[in-house]
Formats: sequence, C-alpha cells, structure tokens
Amino acid sequence: MNSQPDGLIAVVKQNCPTCTLVEPVLRQLDQAKVLTAVYTQDNPRFPADIRTVIDDASLENSYRMNIEIVPTLLRFENGEQVTQAIGWHRGEWETVSGLTNLGKDLPETRPGCGSRNVEPGISEKLALQFGESTLSARQVEVGDQEDEMEACFERGWTDGLPVVPPTKER
Repeated sequence: MNSQPDGLIAVVKQNCPTCTLVEPVLRQLDQAKVLTAVYTQDNPRFPADIRTVIDDASLENSYRMNIEIVPTLLRFENGEQVTQAIGWHRGEWETVSGLTNLGKDLPETRPGCGSRNVEPGISEKLALQFGESTLSARQVEVGDQEDEMEACFERGWTDGLPVVPPTKER
C-alpha cells in the first residue's frame, strides 16, 4: 500500500446512501482539521465544502488501500494505517477520529456499500493495471494415453463440471 499522510482519510462515493448520510460528519471532521483527505470514487465534487477532496475515479487509491466498503474512515500514523471504521457506526467513527458528538442527528449505525474497486471484473483489471496480478500461464503436457478431461479434474481445474481443455494441432 502507498504511504499516506498522517491523519484521517475517508473513502466515499456519492452513489452510496450511507456516504451521502455521513456528508455532514465529514464536514465536522474537516472543520475540526483532523481530516487529511476524502477520496471520492464517482464524483470529484462530492462531498461538497470539504477542503481536500481527491478524485479517485481511477480507483488506484481505493485499490491500494484495500477498500471493500464505503464509507471507510482510516487513521494513519507515521504513514501507516493504524485503525479504521467501515460503514457508519457513530461509536467507531468517534474512536477512530478521537472526536465526540459526531453526527448526533444521524442514526446510530448504517451499513455501507460495496466499493467500486471490488465490483466484478474491476479488481482483476486493477491488479493487472498496477502490476500485482497473480495470473500466469504454463504449458502442461498430457500423455497420449491420459484422458484430457480426467487430467483437468485431477489437477483441480474443475469441480466435476465439464471443461474443454485447450487443443493443439497434431
């Protein structure tokens, strides 16, 4: 993960009802000058009236911080993440931020939404984009007398469902 500046970092997206719910809390944290940055995944103007909103439409920061749920509030010390709060839970956000009376007009808790970087197909693309893919290929020899379907099953490449092994010209 990339080293982050010390302080609080929030990761949000406007297309998440819980993220829009905690917008006033983000303003509270910003006004208290404990909020280092807000990474926004889908709208660089969300949340409004925050000093440091960073457009994370590329999802690089969300990917590198391993964000799975938004909103997420993270505390960094000496460039390393030390704690986090996922979704909205007033007590957790107060513990992570060190502040009290956060979002006193809001419900006590609300679950978050899936982060965009973990949507189907996106995480794999990001892994490839940032050179962290574990995909590899190798040639596997199958003997002339060996059944190709059985060879796939024995190697754990299928759970019994039909597979079509690659063919080669003979």
